[in-house]
Amino acid sequence: MVTGNSSCEGAAVIPETVTSIGRNAFDDAIFLTSITIPNSVTSIEESAFAGAVRLVTVTIPNSVTSIEKYAFYRNAGLKTVTFAAGSALRSIGAGAFYRADSLTSITIPGRVTSIEARAFMLSPFLATVTFAAGSALRSIGAGAFEWTNLDSITIPNSVTSIGNYAFYNNSSLNTVTFAAGSALRSIGAGAFENATKLGSITIPNSVTSIGNYAFEDSTSLTSVTFETGSELKSIGKAAFYGVTKLGSIIIPNSVTSIGDFAFYKATSLTSLTFETGSELKSIGMRAFENATKLGSITIPNSVTSIGNYAFKNATSLTSVTFETGSELKSIGQEAFYGVTKLGSITIPNSVTSIGQEAFKNCTSLTSVTFEGKAPTTVGTDAFSSVGNDAVANIGSAATGFGEATTWNGLTIVQAAEISSVDCSAGGSFTITDNVVTGSTDCAGTAIIPNSVTSIGNFAFSNATALTSVTFEAGSVLTSIGDAAFVNATSLTSITIPDSVISIGDAAFVNATSLTSITIPDSVISIGVGAFSGATSLTSITIPDSVTSIGEEAFENATSLASVTFEGNAPGSVGSRAFGNVGADAVANIGSAATGFGEATTWNGLTIVRAEDTTLPTVTPVTGETNAGATLVIKGTNMDRITEVKIGGTVAPITARTTTSVTVTVPAGLAVGDYTISLTTDEATLLAGGVAKVVALAPPTATPVSGDTNAGATLVIKGTNMDRITEVKIGGTVAPITARTTTSVTVTVPAGLAVGDYTISLTTDDATLLAGGVAQVVAGEVKAATNQKVNAGSFNTYVAVYAKGYKGQTLVWKIAGKWFSTILTEDYQVFQRKTIAVGLEVKVDLFIDGERLLAKKVLTR
Repeated sequence: MVTGNSSCEGAAVIPETVTSIGRNAFDDAIFLTSITIPNSVTSIEESAFAGAVRLVTVTIPNSVTSIEKYAFYRNAGLKTVTFAAGSALRSIGAGAFYRADSLTSITIPGRVTSIEARAFMLSPFLATVTFAAGSALRSIGAGAFEWTNLDSITIPNSVTSIGNYAFYNNSSLNTVTFAAGSALRSIGAGAFENATKLGSITIPNSVTSIGNYAFEDSTSLTSVTFETGSELKSIGKAAFYGVTKLGSIIIPNSVTSIGDFAFYKATSLTSLTFETGSELKSIGMRAFENATKLGSITIPNSVTSIGNYAFKNATSLTSVTFETGSELKSIGQEAFYGVTKLGSITIPNSVTSIGQEAFKNCTSLTSVTFEGKAPTTVGTDAFSSVGNDAVANIGSAATGFGEATTWNGLTIVQAAEISSVDCSAGGSFTITDNVVTGSTDCAGTAIIPNSVTSIGNFAFSNATALTSVTFEAGSVLTSIGDAAFVNATSLTSITIPDSVISIGDAAFVNATSLTSITIPDSVISIGVGAFSGATSLTSITIPDSVTSIGEEAFENATSLASVTFEGNAPGSVGSRAFGNVGADAVANIGSAATGFGEATTWNGLTIVRAEDTTLPTVTPVTGETNAGATLVIKGTNMDRITEVKIGGTVAPITARTTTSVTVTVPAGLAVGDYTISLTTDEATLLAGGVAKVVALAPPTATPVSGDTNAGATLVIKGTNMDRITEVKIGGTVAPITARTTTSVTVTVPAGLAVGDYTISLTTDDATLLAGGVAQVVAGEVKAATNQKVNAGSFNTYVAVYAKGYKGQTLVWKIAGKWFSTILTEDYQVFQRKTIAVGLEVKVDLFIDGERLLAKKVLTR
């Protein structure tokens, strides 16, 4: 065992006889730069390399089975941790790589079963964690990856628990994936708290608990999905607190408790659905407080308590329904305080306690129906500041409401004990405690009094002579019970009051003459088989309030050809809801409707999406442009623009998106201000601001300097160079090969001899510009064979000489000046005086156009 070496410097090689690196062995070995660990080592003990700040890389041999707590704590320089192939590692101890400030990625070996608390905590650049194929990992400890920089993570399917704050404050984390077949049971407190970029998550069906604060302030979270067959039991305190972009959620029927603050400030939540057969018992304090977009909710009949402030300030909530057979006992303090759009509510007969101010400031609440006797306990101001003339509808035999005409500020309306109402063509129906409980030979039209709150189960079943049902103005009807109109084979139409929340199972089964039914936007649920066998029904409109359509709801409605959805797809649609309807039946949906998927069909219906008819809105153009230039006009729905005119002249459209239309400013426009007009596909004229057309700025060329070669590429720089149409070098056209606003690229004419040539440039309006001088020289220096050339300096002269080139042309260039002569002797020297000594002068020498010398000469 290595027991200690804190003063170790540089590289350390551990002998192959060592089996363990002991506790604190290299603790604070601040000058240790590398370590070689042999295959004989099986364990790296506590704080073995803690504080080894210069250790950059480490390879863990496959013999190591455990890395104990704080083994590499505060290894600020550690960039790479590699586990050898076939690693036998089983556990990574608490804080093992805590504060690995330089670590960016790591692959966890497949045999590791536990990553303990704080293992990689505060490793701020750790962006990638990969688990080897076939991972056996069981647990991710508390704070294991807290304050790291992960952008995505795939949790192996072997993991059963994610500890408290395991991924806390991973502000870059945008994707969390649970591998297929996940065995995960628990997500700990704060596990993904402050994962501010996380957009969606699917919770495995094996999970039984989501801990307190688990996803708190995951402010980008728009979708939370629970796998089919979820075993989830509890959603912890503040689990989804501040999840401000979450639009909808379906709570599994296995959930028994929703904790305090669970969805507090879920300000985008529009749909909350509980699966059929819910086992929910309690909705915690402030669970949905400030869910300001939530429109309706159906409370499962298993719920026994609604906590204090549970739905406080849910200002869009228009409907609260308690399922039939509700076991609710208590409605907490301020539970529905400030729910300003709630018009009516029915309190189950099981309720014994309503807390103080429970419905205070529900300013639209005008009808409260009590299914049974008065609750035993009603807090102060429970119904204070509700709607004007709000009433308490109570049964004929209801007790506890006293002898006065009001009760807790509500005017008491007590139902007649039993009444019988005649139908227009014979027969009658019975009303008991404001519920239609049955009918006898009802024929023709049944007019339902406005005091009726419910049409009970089987109320008009087998009423084969019933042709129509109407409801008195001001109806407070909230529900149509199961099989209410089953086998009402002559019923042709019904308009359901806008107070109804639910249509029960089999409500209109085999109503074979039903051709028209109006469902109001108060309805939340359409029950199982509700319109099954309504063979004459050709079309129906589903309002945007509907969140649930039961199994076989419209099955065998064989004439049904058109189903129009006024909003997004309902959150829950049962199997065969539209089975065996009319051939080629369609679902008509809005242009922006969501939830219908990307396919061409939805639940057997062909999707017909409406065109977006919203007029474009244009952001007025400002600033200068030029005739012939590209102009981008921005706005919304700009893909609907068909024509653009500038000063009355059509500006050709070159590109079009939803946010902009791109045009070419007409070439002939003179300098001036021009009104822009845009025309839509339906001939609507829109104003687009003013195009200020100014003259194009002329190009300016930076004079060329330096050498080039015949046939070479030459770049001429400047401004507005895209306006250059022709370039000449020494009067010969130099072909343009590229052109940008800052440069024009040409090819130097191939036939040019050595020498200096004036460059000229011509613009698109025939302006001539000077481009400097192209100093054309030969290409690469060629070796002189038996001949000789050279250059040197003496007495402030620069001299060149050539030997063996008699009769050939000598051209030389000294300090940018050209000289030329025909050699008359076999050996000749030529000299030119310079202005001073100590100058470095460049000399190029050519024989018959071939460069044989390129040399720098220091004048003497």
